[in-house]
Amino acid sequence: MRKRLIVICLLAVFMAAFIFCYLRINRLIPRPAVTMKAFGETFQTMDGIEISITGGRFLSGAEEKPPALALPYSYRTYQAKLQLENPTDQDASADISDVMIETDGYANGWVDCSGDTNLALRPHEKQELMMAFQIIQQNFSPSAWTGIEKRNFWLTFGDYPEKTELQLPVPTA
Repeated sequence: MRKRLIVICLLAVFMAAFIFCYLRINRLIPRPAVTMKAFGETFQTMDGIEISITGGRFLSGAEEKPPALALPYSYRTYQAKLQLENPTDQDASADISDVMIETDGYANGWVDCSGDTNLALRPHEKQELMMAFQIIQQNFSPSAWTGIEKRNFWLTFGDYPEKTELQLPVPTA
């Protein structure tokens, strides 16, 4: 009986310590501020570059480039079309290395990482950019994968402390 009481007391102390630490961490490190932009809206990076999404679609099987390495899973490629603009009178650059595609319960980085991910723009220059993302089948249930083209996706820029989400075009039926 005495051992049982000691075990229960120790469990209560550990649970109280866990809850205290959990609440303390959430107070010290708050959730990121999320800003959602609709398709076509522009958002401005800290460097002054304005980014907007001008299009996006799933590539058909014939359009998809085979990956450099043979992959042991099925995937679909989503291609997003972005417009970057430098509205300032100075040279500016945009680092796009942390851009990710997301949907409910899924996130993945972009695939075509050939070349520099820090894009330089001259004053008042506009630049179109195509980014390819792999949507991997094993991360979805069979029923969700069947309707993958109908899901809403968005691109995220940064994660913490501010996260900006740009809505990709809503697929048509």
